[in-house]
Amino acid sequence: IVSTALTYLESLRDDAGDDPELAFELASAYEKVGSVQGLPLKNNLGDTAGALESYANALRILKPLMARGDLPAERLTLRVLHRDAHVRRARGDRTEADTAFERAWQAAEGALARMLDDPDVLDTAASSASDTSRAAFELRDLVRAERFALVAMELSTRLSALFPER
Repeated sequence: IVSTALTYLESLRDDAGDDPELAFELASAYEKVGSVQGLPLKNNLGDTAGALESYANALRILKPLMARGDLPAERLTLRVLHRDAHVRRARGDRTEADTAFERAWQAAEGALARMLDDPDVLDTAASSASDTSRAAFELRDLVRAERFALVAMELSTRLSALFPER
């Protein structure tokens, strides 16, 4: 099924260039396929290399949308970067995972500047900060781990204050 989905997505990629809505849907589909392939937070097929490739395809498609200031594309980019980092951690390379979590955090920080009260951005940013803290801790960078833990707590507090139902 995943192979069929990837073949179908590849056939649509050329058509997506001139259609921002199709491009967004295509990137979203790549993100979903990547998660099925190898996101360790959910049941998956164990294909971490395939997951990273699918996430990379999603990010390539999202890049021009981000350049246009497309906020939904920015939200999806945050999620893809965060999931990419989780897959890298599952592969066992702590340094690569740390770099990926840092990249996800940088994207989250930028999104927070534009969408501070967006619940999805706050949620993903808090998770990114928390996971960046854990990655730093695994590398025994305790000062950085503490800094990101505090940021995660601040964002989580803001999220629960603004959206108590979450």
